[in-house]
Amino acid sequence: MTVQLLNATASETDSNNTADPRIVFRKVSPYHDNSSDVLPLRVTASDPDWKDQIKRVATSICPFMKSYSDLKITPLGGGLSNELFVVQGESNTTDNSTTLEQQVESKSVLVRIHPSNNTNNLPGIVDRDMENSISAWLSSQQVGPMYYGRFQNGRVEEFYPQHETLSWDDMSRVGPSRIAPIMAHFHSLDVPATVLSRSNSDDYRGDIFLRVREWIQMAEALCCSGDHTSATTTTNPKALAMLKQLQEDWKWLEENIHQNNTDESNPAQQAAQQLMRQIVFTHMDMQSLNLLRDTTVQEPDSTIKVIDFEYAGFNPRAMDMANTFCEHCDMNNIQADYATQYPSEEVQNAFLQRYLEQAANCGDDAVVQQALAHVQDESFLQTARLEIGRYTLVSHISWAVWSVVQSFMSDIDFDYIHYASHRRDGYEFMKQKCFEVLK
Repeated sequence: MTVQLLNATASETDSNNTADPRIVFRKVSPYHDNSSDVLPLRVTASDPDWKDQIKRVATSICPFMKSYSDLKITPLGGGLSNELFVVQGESNTTDNSTTLEQQVESKSVLVRIHPSNNTNNLPGIVDRDMENSISAWLSSQQVGPMYYGRFQNGRVEEFYPQHETLSWDDMSRVGPSRIAPIMAHFHSLDVPATVLSRSNSDDYRGDIFLRVREWIQMAEALCCSGDHTSATTTTNPKALAMLKQLQEDWKWLEENIHQNNTDESNPAQQAAQQLMRQIVFTHMDMQSLNLLRDTTVQEPDSTIKVIDFEYAGFNPRAMDMANTFCEHCDMNNIQADYATQYPSEEVQNAFLQRYLEQAANCGDDAVVQQALAHVQDESFLQTARLEIGRYTLVSHISWAVWSVVQSFMSDIDFDYIHYASHRRDGYEFMKQKCFEVLK
């Protein structure tokens, strides 16, 4: 296979060949960083020849995978929205000499298979066109995994070998120093309207509010249809009861989340609220399972990579922080202790200060600069913490409604209603904590 060099400098092509291949090379493939061209193949993991299907997809989208004598397919667990498979190239050659191209190319790729989501002809819980558009654009910006290409019900992307996910209890430990700057950089990205459009409505407060309303409508249709799999039949009454409670919660939350929390004569409080409510490009799922640590480098020098952009969109800065702060609790095992695991004031303050330092380095944003001037002021920090705390209620309700929908749509063996109940417990805890503290 040939490769094409794009404006590489001498330093980018030195003898060590350590440059990011996305900067130095472009694979000769119409699918690379391009979500518009879709390979006309599907993968059905339940078919007897599912491995051959995955191999055909991988080699069609990634021509460099054809150079291996065999491809090993390994299921990768942990996904609650997709089926994941690692495709690893295996060669019988004993020749230790490698070309520049072979050194640059990865021996493994990740194949994501999206769920069919064809229940009642409803749309999927994730807009896959939008997700792929965002993922391809981020790849072109050297953010996230390299986007190799898309097929009819999934995509092929870069796989990070020798990386492991963070654990939930890593979040507080590395949040301020490692996650905060990653989030700040993500929030600074200027996403083209051709990739992700933003509402111009006067009452627009972020994509999350539109998304939760859509998910509630989907849950209503699913709960009332009676068309569900045998796996969810026994939990359907619980799903309906949970949905009714979540609808009441959401109605109250939409009426109260945007109330003013500041003293208009206090510039630090004003700066904090303006910063926290500023609409930016957000990840919306920056939790431990979507943060990968390089295991070949000792802490604190190992890099952290962020993956999975299914729920990315335009939202308040506080919304993304709130979602991540919720994930400081043990959501992975559905054993969150909200009173003891939610980040302390000290951890939150350190996160906010490091976030603002990085945000200021990412561009000349007047809102960020104004906030940075007050970041040592306790009234600024208290207001920011309160704003984030209130948006945790949105996070809890959104994932609870998501879980109700998934209890009907997903084939993954997971107790979604139990998870929804656990998230609603978090909602009640944070509601009592954050809506009794005023000004």
